[in-house]
Amino acid sequence: MKTSFRQEYNFLERALEKNTYQTPFPKTVKCKYCSKKAIPMLLIDDDEGLISSQGEFVGPGVWAHDRMAIALYFCQNCGEITALWNQA
Repeated sequence: MKTSFRQEYNFLERALEKNTYQTPFPKTVKCKYCSKKAIPMLLIDDDEGLISSQGEFVGPGVWAHDRMAIALYFCQNCGEITALWNQA
């Protein structure tokens, strides 16, 4: 599993594009709680299937493939976390 943090500025920017299994993750997203701008803070590339094997983490009724990528965004307004994920 590869993890990229906000503190690693250039690496996180590249990870949003390269450590994904579908289209690149956006550089910012709209917060799902207050609709303001959220910035990327963490990206997890679960290339070993460690998270996807945990069915209760992924959610009921969701079948996760062997690999998935998860991007966590921090809202600059309310401080809530918004997550995006995709899979191979």
